[in-house]
Amino acid sequence: MPANEPTKGALKLLLFSSIADKDGNTYYWYQKDDVSRLAPVYAGQSDKTDENGFPASAVIDLDFVTRNVNPETLEVSYPEEIDYIWNPETNEISVREGGLGNRTMPRFDEPGNFH
Repeated sequence: MPANEPTKGALKLLLFSSIADKDGNTYYWYQKDDVSRLAPVYAGQSDKTDENGFPASAVIDLDFVTRNVNPETLEVSYPEEIDYIWNPETNEISVREGGLGNRTMPRFDEPGNFH
């Protein structure tokens, strides 16, 4: 990747708490009996299940930029913080506004900036 291009990535997160069936029975991903009961039901849904076949309570697909380069000044900036908030009761995911900042690195084409 050219040095002046942003660095990007993608990440899929599976979030687990518990799931309930239509009768209200609760199942947990960390209990072996629950996994063996649920895995056959959710077979084939690999994008929403862990390696044991237990279904995730929520799935987040994150596309992110870890580094940006200003094409005019060649200054590199990095996000300091991004907060994703998951409410397991409503299964909603939000991004905390105001939790973002930028850290700017010096230009690397200036001799005094190399250490």
